[in-house]
Amino acid sequence: MLNLVATQYSGSILGPIAKLLGFVIDAIYNLLDKIGIPNVAGAIILFTIVIRLLLLPLMIRQQRFTKVTAIMNPELQAIQKKYQNRKDQDSMMKMQEETKMVYEKYGVSPTGSCGVLLIQMPILFALYRVMYSIPGYIDKVYYMYKSVVKDAGLKKFSEIESFLKANKITYVKAKGGNNETWLIDAMSKFDSSVWEKFQKQFHVSDAAGTVIDKIIDTNSFLGLNLASTPSKVMGFAILIPILAMVFQWLSTRIITLSNDSAIADDNPMNSSMKMMNNIMPIFSGVLCFTLQIGVGIYWVMSSVMSIVSQFIINAYFKKIDVNDIIAKNIEKANKKREKMGLPPNKITDAANYNTRKMNSSEETSSKNDSMKKKNQNIKDIDSSKYYNNSEKNSGSIASKANMVKEFNERNKK
Repeated sequence: MLNLVATQYSGSILGPIAKLLGFVIDAIYNLLDKIGIPNVAGAIILFTIVIRLLLLPLMIRQQRFTKVTAIMNPELQAIQKKYQNRKDQDSMMKMQEETKMVYEKYGVSPTGSCGVLLIQMPILFALYRVMYSIPGYIDKVYYMYKSVVKDAGLKKFSEIESFLKANKITYVKAKGGNNETWLIDAMSKFDSSVWEKFQKQFHVSDAAGTVIDKIIDTNSFLGLNLASTPSKVMGFAILIPILAMVFQWLSTRIITLSNDSAIADDNPMNSSMKMMNNIMPIFSGVLCFTLQIGVGIYWVMSSVMSIVSQFIINAYFKKIDVNDIIAKNIEKANKKREKMGLPPNKITDAANYNTRKMNSSEETSSKNDSMKKKNQNIKDIDSSKYYNNSEKNSGSIASKANMVKEFNERNKK
């Protein structure tokens, strides 16, 4: 059985993030309440849109790193090819050092993409906590449940526990919590049929019955109770896991096409990404089929917003030359090097390697010729002039500049 706690999550890392996100969804619900449509599903949808828009800068940063990675790939592959049959420690250290030099040259960190993911992951996990804990984060919803608990009587908790077990309602007595909090947790899993049984067995007052009706209305979306699971109610609810799979597939597909040039066919990441693209839609469908409809709506909206965000990002990068991205990265990195008393990095040559295949072919030659023509405007960054600022801002750095020739010369030696 799942340990589902609808009271606020108190974890040391996710807890504070969940509280901050809870503040956002509480504000959204209050806004909907003021305009006369207090609805948890509506709050979840708007909440997901807001959070995804707030995460957009991080997604842009990650995409920027991916674009630069596409330019670095020929050099990185050349290094891997150079050391592919050398397994001794000295060769491995040299390979790491040369790889590090490539990253430094373009002003990016090998962990640049990981850093963005590490920032996003706690937020996404905390989001899930909020979605599964709506009464703990939306005050008005919490007080509706509280009034029902008070009406049912604090002395009947042993009887209520038996009721929960008989109706297969999962709950956890959270540490530091009281009977009221864990019962609200359990009630947040009630669908319409369970509420009906609860009212009959515990003889709730007319006032409490009115509140229960309001809870049911607040937790309804297109006639579906957010506390129900598609696996139990079936019918129209089955659209939730189906939509989850469809939108998840579209999301991964669009992201894959956007990053296609950044990952070579022989890169191990390619097969891993293909596997994830096949697994994630299935995982989404199973998740939304077995969990509450409220969580399913959040999951579907999250995929929809991921698609929308990717279109926005793609439009954004169409207006930005990758030359400018590399130039800014190098300028930023060189400022740090200047503080350390080191000369600036410079880019001196165009790429002659195909990003997608190391072996020559007619298609590869065609692509490389195109890359050469595109990069004829490369301008060397002179170390002596950089810190004097005489050429610091002149010209542009070509989109696919690299040090492949240097690596080839080393190979010959």
